[in-house]
Amino acid sequence: MASENAHALDLASCYLIDYAPNEVDTVREAIERGLVCDSAEKIDIAGEDIKPLVMKDYLKPESHFNLIKLISLPDALNARLINALASKPAMDYDICVGCGECARCCPPKAIDMSSGKPVIDTKRCIKCFCCQELCPKKAVKIKRPLLNRFMIKFLK
Repeated sequence: MASENAHALDLASCYLIDYAPNEVDTVREAIERGLVCDSAEKIDIAGEDIKPLVMKDYLKPESHFNLIKLISLPDALNARLINALASKPAMDYDICVGCGECARCCPPKAIDMSSGKPVIDTKRCIKCFCCQELCPKKAVKIKRPLLNRFMIKFLK
């Protein structure tokens, strides 16, 4: 599959493995920010009909975030807890050469290069890690909060 819109591609992928769009953080955030429509049925898909390709028996991986859903907390508090656990991109300025590739590939345009080095707007970042995947110098690292590291280590 290919698309000029990475969010539409992710939404179509969710459809194919029978995920609701709100089950995938980056898709949910993209919908909330108006970067993509709210349903795969609304996407203009070229080629054959993809409905017969939907995998109803796709085995979804377990996640430590599922534990959060079991805790009875108000939605706003749940959202804060999930955000506190979420891995985030972080720049290693010792390695970064300021080429701007991370900013060019960032779907929500959350990376500012006006200072010559990338600065991530954490409110706009959807944690898709395109910046990390496409950085030619591997200067984008994944920052895992302490609580995230604890849960991964002790709740496996």
